[in-house]
Amino acid sequence: MTVNFKIARQDRAHLIIKVTSPDPSYYVCGVRIVGAGANIPCASQELVKTTNTLWPGKNGFQIVEADLGVLFNFGKLKVQVFGFVYS
Repeated sequence: MTVNFKIARQDRAHLIIKVTSPDPSYYVCGVRIVGAGANIPCASQELVKTTNTLWPGKNGFQIVEADLGVLFNFGKLKVQVFGFVYS
């Protein structure tokens, strides 16, 4: 499964992603960053703090929580001039 998050230009967000399996026959393998736009250069897997919770008596993860920290979108704000939108 892939989930996309969008942060508005010149805004920031503290992203914490928590994935839980409700059924012991299914495991959560992990949470990882697969890409980030050019305006969010500080997003990288090395900066993610991950917490894993094993199913009782099992080898797989029941819960995986990833804290990506505070991410800032450095993109420029759109400016409207004479009815045209420039970005």
